Amino acid sequence: MSTINWAKDAALLATENSDPKRTRMVIFDIDGTLADARHRLHHIQKKPKDWDAFFDAMGDDEPRWDVVDVAAMYAKKRKMHIALLTGRPEKYRDITEQWLEFYGVPYHSLTMRPHGVRTDDHVLKTDAIKQWQEDKWDIRGFYEDRLRICDAARALGITVFQMDKGDF
Repeated sequence: MSTINWAKDAALLATENSDPKRTRMVIFDIDGTLADARHRLHHIQKKPKDWDAFFDAMGDDEPRWDVVDVAAMYAKKRKMHIALLTGRPEKYRDITEQWLEFYGVPYHSLTMRPHGVRTDDHVLKTDAIKQWQEDKWDIRGFYEDRLRICDAARALGITVFQMDKGDF
């Protein structure tokens, strides 16, 4: 795996080929990307996966400050729209927003899994990205930990910063 110089690569990504008529956006996943979810992965690395237990423990996550700092750079220095795109169910919106506020994670929008929808994350996230593309957002990058989702975003022409092997 190659080493990424976050500040240099992020600044380059933010300035290349920018269309001033379109709002620039950077997308961040939460679990495993902005939030360190390693302490709760055991819930979904077994059969059957216990998604309720996995999500119930999210309030104990520590932030991944390296990634939070990159989001802050995009928001403050580059004036980009920070979109959070998570597979967390909508019923966890309050605790998610509280966690984001407590740790000072910058964001402008939070897209979560709709109530009762059990579609795979890579489909949900790909659909959201396609909609943003149709809405003419200038998507400058996507920070994500799961390989399947990273590959799906790359197939849409999105520059992806893969945070982990995320094979679950």
